[in-house]
Amino acid sequence: MFNKFTIALHLGGVMEFGDITKYTGYHVEYLHRCKSMVVNYNAIVKAVLDLGYSVKKLWYATLGDSLRSGLVQIVSDDQVLELVGLRSSFGVIEVHIEGATLGDDSGSTNTVAVNIPRNEDGGENDGDTDLEEGDEKR
Repeated sequence: MFNKFTIALHLGGVMEFGDITKYTGYHVEYLHRCKSMVVNYNAIVKAVLDLGYSVKKLWYATLGDSLRSGLVQIVSDDQVLELVGLRSSFGVIEVHIEGATLGDDSGSTNTVAVNIPRNEDGGENDGDTDLEEGDEKR
């Protein structure tokens, strides 16, 4: 039996690098009941597309590190495995996606510093999505 966990997808925003790295223009959706053996790069991309967003880049922050060294771009299953390993430390896994609503390049005006953990009750949530066994293939 595999432990199930939640992934918070910060969608439609842009990563802004500077003195303080920020993620702006986002909306949050949750993938509940994720299984470590099911979650992979293609499953996350498929979930984002199913929610109506494009994918330019995927990021996660390893809390406890400086933001510059702790920000990791997700480009393959290798980073997803590292990300899934964080679930025992942080509970909800935060993934920041650069992209836009499909067919719309505008975003919200929300801003969050990516090194501040947000819990499931702290962000907007317009719906719940479950990552099921069949979602691991794109």
